Amino acid sequence: MGGRRIADLLAGRSGGALPAHSYPLGAVPYDIATLLPERVVSSLREGLRVFARKLKGYETGVLLGLESKTSCPVQVLRGRRGCVDGFSNLYLCGEGSGWSGGIVSSAADGIKISQGLVDTQ
Repeated sequence: MGGRRIADLLAGRSGGALPAHSYPLGAVPYDIATLLPERVVSSLREGLRVFARKLKGYETGVLLGLESKTSCPVQVLRGRRGCVDGFSNLYLCGEGSGWSGGIVSSAADGIKISQGLVDTQ
């Protein structure tokens, strides 16, 4: 996972080592601004500045990876018990599978798939 300090993004610096963070899989320093169009980066900076004024210390945080507000454009075909068609042990759920469109519906889809797995045991 690539990450960048919020303060570095706000200052337009490419950044250096990341401070300690809670992401359990680890992260390497990466200039997230290189992944996005300039108009998106400038809007992100503006929003982060506003938020940092409202929440003291927010700018000392770390941005990790990118998340979009879109769902998967395709939907994985699943059988009655939730297994991906053509596989005997592959269960995809949540936004990446195309069966949900947000945090709550992804959680509900995960529960549905989990229940299907338990029922097959």
